[in-house]
Amino acid sequence: MANADYRKNRHSCYLLEYHLVVVTKYRHPVITGKLKDRLIELSHNILEDHWECPISAINTDLDHIHIMFEAA
Repeated sequence: MANADYRKNRHSCYLLEYHLVVVTKYRHPVITGKLKDRLIELSHNILEDHWECPISAINTDLDHIHIMFEAA
């Protein structure tokens, strides 16, 4: 983040980054194989294509998914 591209407008300079963690119900360990690939694909589709928020990092474990993304 040392060389992050800050967004600027007339009165401010900012960089909004969010760390979203989504867990499965009762923390059941079900995120594997095709489900893992589909969750990552859907995350990219929703955040980058529809909301225009670039994903900095994305990672999964058996019972949760971490998504680091920027917002304007």
